[in-house]
Amino acid sequence: MRRLAIIAALVGLTTPALAQTPRADSKSPSDVAKRYIEALDACDVTAIAGMLDPDVSSIGANGRFAHSKDLYVKVVEAICNSGAKVNQTLDVLRSEVFGDVAFDVLQTSGTAEIAGESVATNQRVTMVLRRNPDDGAWRILHIQTANAR
Repeated sequence: MRRLAIIAALVGLTTPALAQTPRADSKSPSDVAKRYIEALDACDVTAIAGMLDPDVSSIGANGRFAHSKDLYVKVVEAICNSGAKVNQTLDVLRSEVFGDVAFDVLQTSGTAEIAGESVATNQRVTMVLRRNPDDGAWRILHIQTANAR
């Protein structure tokens, strides 16, 4: 709980004392995470861009940092244009909502085909999402990926 309060403070938002149960509709944080993985597998850059907060940041498993929506979209486009093919399954390990901030902890596994070679993938993904005040939709504010053991 303390870590979540720190995350919320970092993005300039306040948090209520108790977590709210994520809604099961299409605007829930977990649904955004699932649609993000599906769009990534399909190289649907337009769909991915629509899920990102303008202030999105990311840290990849390789330690590289992207600090803007434009840069993140360019990275995804480069991966898709390289001919890499990804097929992942997703498990939501934890999802909590604190007012207009939420986080999801995800486990992805699958395969990636890069330059004709198939590679097994197994990653832990943490997403911080922020609810858009204009339309109530959740947008991805931060993505951190690490190779899972």
